Amino acid sequence: MTSHSGNDVTINGVGFHLPAGFDESKLVDENGSLEGECYIYKNNEDHQYIQIGVYNSEKDKSAVYDSLSRHGYSPETINGKDGYGKLSYGLRYGYCYIDNDKYIVMDIPYVYAEQEMQHDDLLSYLIK
Repeated sequence: MTSHSGNDVTINGVGFHLPAGFDESKLVDENGSLEGECYIYKNNEDHQYIQIGVYNSEKDKSAVYDSLSRHGYSPETINGKDGYGKLSYGLRYGYCYIDNDKYIVMDIPYVYAEQEMQHDDLLSYLIK
């Protein structure tokens, strides 16, 4: 496995660590009902991207997780963060969790070939 040097980023008060190569970011404008920030980080060499949204939420954690479960997400713990994950179209992986008053939504490559990382390794690297 190659080196995982990368960049630390903070989105709406929550820290993440991006692998090397994901340098170009774009704020995504969303007109949804949640207040927060969502960014897409691109790797221009292999055309993969990571999307991370961090939203302010006062929703009940169990209600959110029940909804995710009904939509096919499975319980998963990454770096001590209890959340729910699901393989989606195009070999992408979605992972959602609540940390304090923040609702975090991540859309990542199922396999990040450049760093030889499976989705669970990539999530462990991203989540601080």
